[in-house]
This record gives sequence, C-alpha cells and structure tokens, in this order.
Amino acid sequence: MKRLAIAALLVLLALLSAWLVSKCRHESPAPPPPPTTGAECHQRAEERVAAWKAEGIEQAKIEVLYQAELAKCSGMTDACAGFVGAANVDLAWLGRAVLSGSMQPAEYLGRIKDRTRKLRESRTTPAICDAYAAGDADGDLVPDADDACPDTPSLERTDAKGCPDAAPLPPAPSAADVDKAAKALDIPVSRACVDAPRPGPASVTKAGLSPDGQSYLLVVTRAPNATAGCEVFYQVGIRMRNKSFFLQMNSNTVYTRVFRERQAITGPLAQPGAMTFELRKADATVPWRDLTFRAIEPGDISQRYFRVRTVNGNGLTNGWTAETRLAPSVFP
Repeated sequence: MKRLAIAALLVLLALLSAWLVSKCRHESPAPPPPPTTGAECHQRAEERVAAWKAEGIEQAKIEVLYQAELAKCSGMTDACAGFVGAANVDLAWLGRAVLSGSMQPAEYLGRIKDRTRKLRESRTTPAICDAYAAGDADGDLVPDADDACPDTPSLERTDAKGCPDAAPLPPAPSAADVDKAAKALDIPVSRACVDAPRPGPASVTKAGLSPDGQSYLLVVTRAPNATAGCEVFYQVGIRMRNKSFFLQMNSNTVYTRVFRERQAITGPLAQPGAMTFELRKADATVPWRDLTFRAIEPGDISQRYFRVRTVNGNGLTNGWTAETRLAPSVFP
C-alpha cells in the first residue's frame, strides 16, 4: 500500500512538473531568432522605426537606431552596433554635403578618414564600444570618458582625445570634378536642397480604378514643409493581400513606385489639394491582377495597404509612414 502511495505521489509530481514547465513556456516564450537575411533585417528595422516614431523619438536619433539595427544582423553587440550606426549616419550626411556643394572635397575626405579610422579602432578594440555606449555628448565618436575636448562642433575631425585634429587635409579632386562625377553617375542631388529640412510625411487618401479601367489612381497628399526649388519624391508602397478559393489564389504582393510631383495628372480626375498619380494597365511592371482583384465569394479576401516615404533631392527623408488600409474608391 505504501509503495502504491509513493508511486502515485511520484506520478503526481511528474505531472505537476510538466504543467509548470508548460505554463512557463506559455507565459515566457523564447525570443524569436535574430534575422538571418538582409531582407529580414530591413523588415525588422522598418517595423521598429514605426514604434520609435510612435514613442516620439526625434528623427536624427531614429536614423542612428535604424542603422544600429542593421549592424546587429552581422553579429555585433548592441554597443558596437550603436557605434557603427552613428558612424554610418555621419558618413551619409557627409556624402550629401559634398555632393550638394556645401562642403569642399578636401574637407569631406578629411572627415571621412576620421570616421573610418574610429570605426576601424572600434572593431579591433571592443572596449571602445562599451565606453561609447556610456556616453558621447558631442557626437565625435570619442567616448566622454576619454574626451578631453567635450564640446567639439558636429562632425569635426578629432584626435584620440576628442580634440580638433590640426593635421593637413588630404589631397582631393576639385568641386567641379565631383559635380561632373555625380552627374555622370546620375546621383540625385540638388543645390536648392542644401539647407532644406526633411520633407514632412505624406499619405495615400484615395485609391481605385479610373473610369475607363485603364489606370489605377492614387491620391497622395503633399509634403507639408517642402522648400521652393527643392524637389520632393514620393515613394508609394502598396501591399496587396488577395485570397480566392475559386480562383486558387493566395497572394501577398508588395509593390513600390516613385513619383515626382510633376507627374501628377490634371483634368477632371485630379483631386483638389492633393496629387493624383496613375499606374497604367499597359505598364508591364505593374502587378495589375493583384492590384485590381476584387473579392466576389464570401470567403474571398481583397485588401490594400498603403504607405509613403517622402525624399528630397539630397536624400533627406523621415522614413516610411505606417501602413494604412483603404477600400477601393470610385473616380471621379
């Protein structure tokens, strides 16, 4: 009898242990594995951008966080990814400055050399990353703990102690040669955008077929703070989720297209106070079937999600807006 009681107790304990393990797994699921491909990294980073915007984080900080997310995909620690993210944002800003003519090529090369040296040192000495994570008030990539000149101007060349670097600038091509190279490579850059702010957000407010059925029309609001002479590009992303048992269709397609404001159509289909762009049925690059599919059977799904990224002539952007689902509209 005693053996039976002990056996029953052991079975009860085993069942209780299994239940506790199951409950813990349910309440504290294992974190998802890190992204393994470039596409997954970008997707995760873009999802987090939306969350950071919702938290009210300023755009300059979001750019660094975004670059840090991408750096983590190569296996970097959080501290070193943060360092690399800040350096990459600096390098991008310097590139825009020299291409727009607001920085001389020699000064550009000197500051690029400064940033790449610091990046190289951070890779060979991980302790630099840890010190950087503790603070870098003036943003010169020299940790506050080692910075003897804590108030150097933004993007200034500095030595290992964070003080202005007085070394001669490296030899460089002329500004005219840089301008010729930019034009030959078809790099979008505009001198009218040198001091322009980041273009504000835009959104798709209406979408649907044109009356003749030959175009899919998109009504997009204008960037609210566009600067005169500084062209703004509107990159529209459309996610099309379609499902039909009868047609044996189950797709989730993403399509993007960049529009210039001057491409907006005029006439009776134009919308007041906004721009109306069109995707033509005759354009082989447009996924027309996915774009215009309509649910017929009760179990069919036909959904359209839109987002917009505004970019000015020098590449400044506030990033993608959140996706917005819109039902098909009737034009005009």
